[in-house]
Amino acid sequence: MFNTYDPTRPYDNQMGYSLKRLKKFWSNVNVINLSDGSADINVCWIWTAGCYTTGYGQFEKMGAHRFSWQSYNGPAPKFNEKHERLCIRHKICNNRAYVNPTHLMIGTYQQNSDDMVEADRQARGSIHGMSELSDEETLEILELSRKGMTVLEITNEFDISKTAIHNIISGYTRGHITGIKYNPEDHISKVVLDIDKAREIRAKLKLGRTTVSLGLEYGVHRTVISKIKLNQIWKDI
Repeated sequence: MFNTYDPTRPYDNQMGYSLKRLKKFWSNVNVINLSDGSADINVCWIWTAGCYTTGYGQFEKMGAHRFSWQSYNGPAPKFNEKHERLCIRHKICNNRAYVNPTHLMIGTYQQNSDDMVEADRQARGSIHGMSELSDEETLEILELSRKGMTVLEITNEFDISKTAIHNIISGYTRGHITGIKYNPEDHISKVVLDIDKAREIRAKLKLGRTTVSLGLEYGVHRTVISKIKLNQIWKDI
């Protein structure tokens, strides 16, 4: 009943947004690409610009996740047949800063609350392909990251996704094992940047580079660079 897709419009611009507006939106999204250059729809895409205090990405006067969903699906319905108010749910990852439209879906606010409860349960067990990781392996992943091994190298070593590694490092999952307290802003930065890039940024800051220029170079908001400069994130490098 929620199908608002219009086949007469581009599949990725169902709302008829201007190209300038679309370009502005997607320039603030860390879209993960496959080796052939196409977007990998199976991983999380992170909103890298400003967020509401609730953690949802903010684009102009709406949630970034809503803008993304509507771009691919058309106008989001406000109510279901029971006249329950609807919202855009982060069903797969349940991270409010994620805007991959294939990871979003329409649902009620009660369903959205249930998602968060379920995600909290999952965070204490397994998520994103980590069901076979032992507690010891989880701690080993964290230690390897702290010693400077890149996320890609760790991924190859343990044969799990980059997202799974990022989630461990940030405390989004397995925090009860690692003792890391999850911070949404810190997580966004670490998903976009790996430890090697963070080191490069810190070195370039010491050489006098501005936060704006480094933000453009690395594809993150300048506030992320400022947090690195002020030692608010990536404190251990």
